[in-house]
Amino acid sequence: MDLDKNSVEKIPQNEVVLANVADTAIQNLLRDSRPAAYTSKAELTSDGLQVKTVDKDKNLADLIIVNGSNSDSMGPLTYTLKGDYSVKHIKDGQTQAENDQFVLKSSNYDHLVMGQTDLHNVSLSRTDGDGQVLQTYAPAQTDVVLKDNGDLVRTPNGQPLRVTTEIGDEPNHRALSNGKLETEFVLHDPKLGDISINRTRTTDSGAEGFNDRMILRTLDGEVKGIVEMDVKLNGGSGSNAAEIQSIDTTARPVFLK
Repeated sequence: MDLDKNSVEKIPQNEVVLANVADTAIQNLLRDSRPAAYTSKAELTSDGLQVKTVDKDKNLADLIIVNGSNSDSMGPLTYTLKGDYSVKHIKDGQTQAENDQFVLKSSNYDHLVMGQTDLHNVSLSRTDGDGQVLQTYAPAQTDVVLKDNGDLVRTPNGQPLRVTTEIGDEPNHRALSNGKLETEFVLHDPKLGDISINRTRTTDSGAEGFNDRMILRTLDGEVKGIVEMDVKLNGGSGSNAAEIQSIDTTARPVFLK
C-alpha cells in the first residue's frame, strides 16, 4: 500500500467493501464446502457506494451501500490512517446496518529510518447496529513448522504446514520479493470461529485493478479453501486512489488427498 498523500483516500473504503463482499463467499464456502462464484458491480450514488453482488445464477447474494470518512494523524512514532464507514445490507426487503472501521498504522522508524515503506499494521472490525461484533480482522503472521531435523512438516497435500499467531501492533502487511503484497489476519467470527487468512495481492499493469488470493486455514494449519477476488477500479493513479468498479469472486474448498 502506497502511503503517498494523493493515494490513500480510497484505501479504507475499498477494504471495507472487500471485507463485506468476501464475507458472502467465506461464509458459504466454509458452510457448504462447495465451489461458488459471485459478481459484484459498484455504483456511486447520493447515499454512498452501492455494491450489488449476485451468484452465478444471477440470484441476489447481497446489496450494500457504503458511506463514511477517513482521518489520519502523524505521531512521533506512528502514522495512523482510519476509516469509519456505515454499511447497509439490503436483501429480501430487509435492511441491516453495521459500522465498520479500518485502521492502518505505520512505524516512522520503519518508513523514515529503515526505508521499509511497505510495512504496515492493518486491521478491520465490523459491528452491527447494536454494537455487537460481527467480525474482526486481527493482524497475524503464519510460520512454517519444522521437524527436529530441520525438515518442513507438510500437509497431506504436500504443502508446508503453516500455523498462525496474532501479532498485535507488529506489521502484517509487506511486499514480497516477487512484487506481490501479502497481508495476514486472524478472522474472528462468532459463527465461524477463528480463521487464518493469508492474502496475496497482485496489481494489474497500469494499476487499473488487482487480484486478491486468500488462503483460508485453521490456526493450526489445515487449509479449508481459497477465495480469489478479481477487482477492477474506476481509473486513477494507483489502486489506493480509485473506487472499486467491479469484483469477480470465486471460492473453492481444498480437500485432503
